[in-house]
Amino acid sequence: MAINSSELRIGNWVLDPAYGLPMELDIDNMEVLLGSRHFDGIDPIPLTTEILKKAGFVIEDGSESEQYALMVDNFLTIKIHKDDFSWAFSGLKESVTPSCGWFKYVHQLQNLYFALTNQELPINNLP
Repeated sequence: MAINSSELRIGNWVLDPAYGLPMELDIDNMEVLLGSRHFDGIDPIPLTTEILKKAGFVIEDGSESEQYALMVDNFLTIKIHKDDFSWAFSGLKESVTPSCGWFKYVHQLQNLYFALTNQELPINNLP
């Protein structure tokens, strides 16, 4: 399944169409990929619990449903359920929003994090 080009931004991790390995988009490779006459699309990287851990998510203490949590700032935490990757927010008073949607791919999580923080989501040792 190819990513819609409108979902891509510099800094997103995708699968290199030539080698099938993870690569981070930068200005040079994005221009080449999107400008190619033979562009068939860029494949996304499926989100896994291993990638969540590499991005700094931790299993929430006492979580019966095994949610991964990442504190975005002092007021907001992103919570992702390990089985279906549904996500929600929680705030200072630990109120959790109902499920806001589902992540299937790394670039979706990256784009949400960037929209909330104006910073890249650090993912250690992805390639």
